[in-house]
Amino acid sequence: MLESRSPDSPGKLFGYTLIAGLILLDLGLLLLIFSEPLTGLSFLWGSLFLVTVPAGAFILFWTSSLSATRYHIDEDTLFIEWGRMRQAVPLADIRYSVLGEDLAEVKGFHGMRWPGCCVGHGYITDKAGKTVNLETIFFATRPVRRQLLLITESVAYGISPVDLGNFADCLGALKGTKYVGRGERRGSKIGFLDWRIWRDRPAQVTLAAAMVLNSALFAYLASIYGQLPASVPLHFSQSGLVDRMAAPANLFVLPSLGALTWLTNGVIGSIFYQHQERQLLAFLLWAAAIAMQVLTWGALIGFLR
Repeated sequence: MLESRSPDSPGKLFGYTLIAGLILLDLGLLLLIFSEPLTGLSFLWGSLFLVTVPAGAFILFWTSSLSATRYHIDEDTLFIEWGRMRQAVPLADIRYSVLGEDLAEVKGFHGMRWPGCCVGHGYITDKAGKTVNLETIFFATRPVRRQLLLITESVAYGISPVDLGNFADCLGALKGTKYVGRGERRGSKIGFLDWRIWRDRPAQVTLAAAMVLNSALFAYLASIYGQLPASVPLHFSQSGLVDRMAAPANLFVLPSLGALTWLTNGVIGSIFYQHQERQLLAFLLWAAAIAMQVLTWGALIGFLR
């Protein structure tokens, strides 16, 4: 069995430094949110906090996975492991390998790429003209020019074993043995990075529209909060008279309901979206989330008026 781990790189140090920076930023944002009166800036600080927390968790997962990157051949299959992802490539499918330094270009890259981390997918063209716009999946801790590209009929794989030349030679020797058969390729995509929704502009616009409307409502309410009286109307009788008054903070129930609707419909709709025959239902749920934002805007304006 041939095995090689990816070499240590500055990717982990870079990732953990970035996480530490995000933690310090979040602490500063919390201090601003709770020490200052509620204004439009408070909404901005809160929005940044809500973005940086999941971003930090995502980078932590990404960085920790760099330590578990390895490549090994068992019988007639090459296994590429990155974190909990496992890619199986039958040796018989690999036509040839090429060093990254021989590539003409890599374009259309989607994924995470920083010093010591190159995980994602894009398209390559080599100087010999053998591959043109060939989709490539990268599982490496080195830049593309220091990777080994394994070329199959439909897709290429970018890996970074410690010794590129030796790994390529051993791979070629194993391919030449009579024991190499045609196995089953498994896990050819990079999880959530290959979800169809990232390529569906109407779906992205529909989800983003509801989120923007809801965020704008939070921002508007936060910006006028300091100008509101000690109590505001929250309910009207059938004759149009106010029959319930409460503190202005209760008005935040409206955008909160809108946010909950967006989140719930977004998640359920995304589940339906994975099935081609149920995508219309997904769009209906997302459109309902937009309608909910419009209703909450109307309710807030009605209360304030």
